[in-house]
Amino acid sequence: MARRIKLSNVSQSKFTEETILQVADDLQSGRNPLNRTTISDDMVTGLKAECFNSGMITWHAHVPFGDGDRIFMKIGTMHDKKSDDYLSLKEAREIVKSIKAIVAKGIDPRDALLKRFIFELKRDGENFKLPKGM
Repeated sequence: MARRIKLSNVSQSKFTEETILQVADDLQSGRNPLNRTTISDDMVTGLKAECFNSGMITWHAHVPFGDGDRIFMKIGTMHDKKSDDYLSLKEAREIVKSIKAIVAKGIDPRDALLKRFIFELKRDGENFKLPKGM
């Protein structure tokens, strides 16, 4: 079962890395009995942090697209700074802003990622490698 927490109507953001880490700690320790909690950013609409009782924290973009559709994409993690997909809160906010700008042009970023991947497979074939840092 998941619970959603919305932090809004504040002059200074309460959606901080410290707050998110505290929520994850509460889940992991059992102080919060849920399996996961989703927290919405109060500064960048569409950015969500999903905290799990395992301690894992993932960043998601959740933005409207087209006629009532919504794009929900995992964009990275926050729980392990050594992870290849680690993003700080600042980086996650910038990525969601970029996704929203792309969506505003009518481009579905999921399709764009797939097309880019297919292009690189055609170009590199079995020699395909993820860029360093990915």
